[in-house]
Amino acid sequence: MGDVSVRLAKFQDYARRLIEKRNQWPLKLNRFAFENVESLGGDEFGFDTALTILCGPNGVGKTTLLRAIWATAAPASYKGTPGTDLKLGSGKGKLEFEWANERKSVEETFGGGAGTDAFPVPVIHIDASSQPTRLQNEFCEIGDFDEITNGIGALKLADNQLQEVCALCSRDYRSVTVYEVEVGDDVAPFFDLAYGDDRYDSRTMGSGEAAALFLWWSLERVEKNSLVLIEEPETFLSPASQEAFIRYLCSKIYTKKIVSIVTSHSAKIIQSVSDIHHAFIHRHKGQIKVDTGGASPELLKLIGIVPTVAAILLVEDEAASVFLRRILNRSKPELSRRCEIVNMKGHGDISALLTKTEDRLKALKFIGVFDGDQRGEVTSKIASYSAFLPGDQPIETIFKDMIRGDVDAAQKALGVERLSEILAALEGKDHHDWFEEFADALELKKEPLFLQLFQIWERMEGSANAALACVAEIETVLFPRPDEEANEGAEADTTTEDTGRAFQQAGVAAKRSPQRGVEGRGEA
Repeated sequence: MGDVSVRLAKFQDYARRLIEKRNQWPLKLNRFAFENVESLGGDEFGFDTALTILCGPNGVGKTTLLRAIWATAAPASYKGTPGTDLKLGSGKGKLEFEWANERKSVEETFGGGAGTDAFPVPVIHIDASSQPTRLQNEFCEIGDFDEITNGIGALKLADNQLQEVCALCSRDYRSVTVYEVEVGDDVAPFFDLAYGDDRYDSRTMGSGEAAALFLWWSLERVEKNSLVLIEEPETFLSPASQEAFIRYLCSKIYTKKIVSIVTSHSAKIIQSVSDIHHAFIHRHKGQIKVDTGGASPELLKLIGIVPTVAAILLVEDEAASVFLRRILNRSKPELSRRCEIVNMKGHGDISALLTKTEDRLKALKFIGVFDGDQRGEVTSKIASYSAFLPGDQPIETIFKDMIRGDVDAAQKALGVERLSEILAALEGKDHHDWFEEFADALELKKEPLFLQLFQIWERMEGSANAALACVAEIETVLFPRPDEEANEGAEADTTTEDTGRAFQQAGVAAKRSPQRGVEGRGEA
């Protein structure tokens, strides 16, 4: 069947596609709001893609929150499951979504009657923490293989299905056969496996193997466009199987266009996908808060995640260091946590170090992130280890041109007087000296001034695309993909034509949100 790592690589691209192709799903979840739910309180959060992982430490309320979503979307099936009302005895939930390009919502009061399932697609709940072991115990009680499988057709897995199962279980099975057995009112999988010289089945396999096979079977049977809710899939799975599972799930989400919400505190599962998929849960004043779009390092430590450094990013000066960190934090916080930024004090030293190291280090990469004026100047020998900041000039020059593009608007946004006189006094200065003396003239430290100018720059048309293009260049060096799909978005250079509008927006924001003691000079 080939090396397991090769098979896992087949799943790696799907998480990226969930972000890039997110508008292709017929079902899109927009927002879930809840109030007065016992042990949860009230809050609301949004969904950015077809995969959302509810992250957080044990006991924080992940399962209760997932079941609140289940009870809101499919109250009849939720209340028909034994023991569920122990989790939700009171409160309300509202789920907003789009189905076939039409905005809709469903609401439910918990602890009431049977309810009616008004959601437009099937809602599937998979409890990986208890269902596999419960089924295994029931099969063991029956005991005899023939009695379990009597009259049930054997379904031998096709080659592609066998490869999926081998990847999930980290085993090279010779064959896998599944019997879909009636257990009470449900249908459950009974597996017969051939591995090496051994042959065994669901009665004698280990708990981790049983859980992985159950998850595979459950997702294989899911109808297209369904909403799939999965509780703690990491239960019983080895770290390798956890990582394989989330990649397999991403592949099923993409190919079947399903939407899935998963609860997890597994570092392997959480770190395998981008922060855009994370909804981190923590407690505050007796109720939960749900943060989306990237948790702080302090919150990540609660579940044992300490990001490891994957790259050293070499920049030309202090301004480039602050600028790059700001771009990474805004555009890709999970990548920012894995990168150290080093000021090399000039592009020559960056080139020299890259020439010496080339690609000798496998666990840690050196990447030169040059100022924009170095495009086309780096040698071919280091081009594959290089990226560039937005624009075609050093960032200080970009800021200078931005300010000079609309002095009146800049003066208002920065909250300073005599700006034209200050600029006149600084004409002809080297860009490094210009920025330092500009900060001195405004009686500001360099970093707060830089952050204020960055805030204005990022509001300019084209800046967001330019920042994303810079991050994409870094990711291409750090995580090369030989089969990379053609870049669907063009990099946009920023100009000073819309500087006035950007300054005006910054001025309005500054008036609404004065911070750090100086109105209009704080970080947004």
